[in-house]
Amino acid sequence: MAEYATDVLVLGSGSAGLTAALTAAVRGLSVTVLEKTDRLGGTTAMSGAGTWIPANHLAAAAGIEDSVEEALTYIRAAAPEGWAETEEPLWRAFVEAAPEMLRFVEAHTPLRYALTPEPDPLRNLPGAKPRGRMMSPLPLSRWRAGRFAFRIRRSTIPEIFTYHEAVTTDLYHKPYRTAFDLWPKLLWRLLTNTRGKGTALVTGLLRGCLDAGVDVVLKARAVSLALDGMGAVTGAVVERDGRRETWTARAGVVIAT
Repeated sequence: MAEYATDVLVLGSGSAGLTAALTAAVRGLSVTVLEKTDRLGGTTAMSGAGTWIPANHLAAAAGIEDSVEEALTYIRAAAPEGWAETEEPLWRAFVEAAPEMLRFVEAHTPLRYALTPEPDPLRNLPGAKPRGRMMSPLPLSRWRAGRFAFRIRRSTIPEIFTYHEAVTTDLYHKPYRTAFDLWPKLLWRLLTNTRGKGTALVTGLLRGCLDAGVDVVLKARAVSLALDGMGAVTGAVVERDGRRETWTARAGVVIAT
């Protein structure tokens, strides 16, 4: 059985896996991302990439006031009764870390986000905001993904449109009219291999990972975790090209599948 080693082993190439890989690599660790299929991005690449981040710097720049406590008030009000007893620490960790994550991603990738005009989904609850928490990445050329430009998973929704265009036009009811209205932008995107939504998100994260030295391996399926004598996870057993490999992770394994 072939053996490989890395500091951090990431299983899965969606936004969670790629963000974890980028974070570890920027901090100086060697990182390997294993993707079980021959396409990168998973369900992230197929999504609209609508992203909910309270108290973010984009809202602040737009003059929209928000805070961690207001966001927590909204989450508590939206959650089913009794959930706060166990979920409160997770909610607080998310609300406090998400704005920092957004700044980090924009600093270390070509991704740039823009606010959408959408309110919080449950707009009448305490702590809700009419705008400022919902956003999506701006379009990116898939050429930014280098050798993986055509290895990003295709979506069932037209990723040539951005999320912003989907929510500010009548795209899904009048797709041809919308395409006609936007044809200069769409033509430019076709010529430059540029896409929005989840495709843009995966492209940007992938570019950041590659620039940070992350190794990305396709068609490598993790079939089990490797454990030491104390039961600690030390790596994974992986199937690739019809054979099994042992991957050792000196710092940790991130399961993002």
